[in-house]
Amino acid sequence: MATEKKFTEEEVKEELKRLKDDLRIAASTVKKPQQYAPEKDIKIFLEDFETYRQMIGISAATAYKTFLSYLPDEQRLKLRAKKYNDEDMEDWGKMQQEIIT
Repeated sequence: MATEKKFTEEEVKEELKRLKDDLRIAASTVKKPQQYAPEKDIKIFLEDFETYRQMIGISAATAYKTFLSYLPDEQRLKLRAKKYNDEDMEDWGKMQQEIIT
């Protein structure tokens, strides 16, 4: 039978501080993506962005809109012209496939 451990408010605050510090350190070690260059492989750029997204905590629901900010105007306008609805844009897995094709 599992036993329940009780934590004091101070212990919880200390643990939250430690976790925030760990996240800050991890996020600082991840290289922020540069603007995508059309001559580069978009799949590799997406993989790098995905690592960055996960490390700094960008939600899957906002990943597509954040990703667009790393694209040059021409590519960004092409994707925006497709007129995805909010539900589509929040499905990051689906949007990754759309970006590749």
